[in-house]
Amino acid sequence: MKKKRISYLLAACMTICLFFSVALTACASYEKSALIEKEQPELTEETKQLISLYQKSPTEENYLNLRDVVIKNYNAVLARKEEKLSELRGEAAGKPGGEKIISEMEEIVRI
Repeated sequence: MKKKRISYLLAACMTICLFFSVALTACASYEKSALIEKEQPELTEETKQLISLYQKSPTEENYLNLRDVVIKNYNAVLARKEEKLSELRGEAAGKPGGEKIISEMEEIVRI
């Protein structure tokens, strides 16, 4: 009876260790990935003010002003991604697996 309990306990411990090992491996691959942006840019003061203004007074004018700034910021992000894609094309040209990496980045840019 004791041996059975010990074997169940051992199996549970091994399962837990395996789970954490897989989780740590996934975290490490996320940290080492060159394609994943790990930082989120802060909102500009202008954007923060427009959000606050719209929350206090949700008028059509405040909405359109906030929308224009968000679109401008989004377009800047897209431009940065296009620039990164251009750099990646140059770096990955002719390297093994380069085409796959480029196609993944193209998919990210299109989204």
